[in-house]
Amino acid sequence: MTLYADIILPVPLNQLFTYRIPDPLQQTAVAGARVYVPFGKGRRLTGIIVTVHTNKPQTVSVKGRITDSQGLGVVGATVFEEGKPSNG
Repeated sequence: MTLYADIILPVPLNQLFTYRIPDPLQQTAVAGARVYVPFGKGRRLTGIIVTVHTNKPQTVSVKGRITDSQGLGVVGATVFEEGKPSNG
């Protein structure tokens, strides 16, 4: 089953970015986990997973796939909830 993650990135855009989770990382990809993702040409950013799901986005393209999450840890629930972008 293909899993996707909505990820918040340190960029000046109030939106989440969707990435595919590769099979070897599916067990550790949870909400709050910090991950490396490709962003732009040759750039890698550290982001935080907001949600994990199986729904491939229909209106936007998937940005790529998570490339690594080894040793980055998980953000605490309180910090994570306060940092989520609003839907409005």
